[in-house]
Amino acid sequence: DNFIEQGKNQGAEFIHEEVVHAEKQESEIFIVRTATRREFFGKNLILAHGANYIKANLPGEKEYAGKGVHYCALCDGPTYKGKDVIVLGNGNLAAEEAVELSAYVKTARIVSHSPQVNFSREYAAILKEKNISVCVGRIKKIDSDGTKAHSATLDTTSLNSQVFKDVVESTTDDGNKIFFDGLFISLGVASSQIFAQKLGLELAGDFIKTDGNMRTSADGIWAVGMARGGVNQIVKSVGDGGIAAVDAIKKIKGLPSFIDHA
Repeated sequence: DNFIEQGKNQGAEFIHEEVVHAEKQESEIFIVRTATRREFFGKNLILAHGANYIKANLPGEKEYAGKGVHYCALCDGPTYKGKDVIVLGNGNLAAEEAVELSAYVKTARIVSHSPQVNFSREYAAILKEKNISVCVGRIKKIDSDGTKAHSATLDTTSLNSQVFKDVVESTTDDGNKIFFDGLFISLGVASSQIFAQKLGLELAGDFIKTDGNMRTSADGIWAVGMARGGVNQIVKSVGDGGIAAVDAIKKIKGLPSFIDHA
């Protein structure tokens, strides 16, 4: 709380929102979108969030990653123009990805493993507006034709059959099957690998690659804390943030060095 109050005293504004999307526009301006559909713009961006996207760990997921199974709508969505896609998830990240995909695809449907979806009021409204259906069902495995994922086997034993009736497209011995051209896995909230893909950042293993000043491979973007890996401790993350902030000030003001005497 003391850190927050100190920041406010220096003119900083704290906005408590879940960020679901970030990209760089042709005008070299960054746009950040939140779960309430608010948009913020800036010439520089510091990423300070978790490390990895959440994998579903489904049979077939690893084998067909990039071959019908994806984690970034902005990156891979355009390749599915005029086709049918499924988004796996039940939060605002899944809603954002489905909305993003709707600009390209013929149909986008959300499949939630949980009967309790967690969309903000704004995303619930836009999903309805764009006729993006949300179905409750647990995917047991991802199926393929041997080269590319094309369907998923569903476990519907504990589900409301009326809810799921319209999306089950064939019945097999081991469950019901739903077909797709592409499956986008969007579990949890947006994290470093999601933003790395959206912003075209270089990775070092599972983390965003930075130099000693926390600069990423893209001009005007810094990454700190567990976004860049290392020791998962608050003191390390705070130190990263301080280094990135000073380097950003130097860049913005065109200074070779900067010392804060405040």
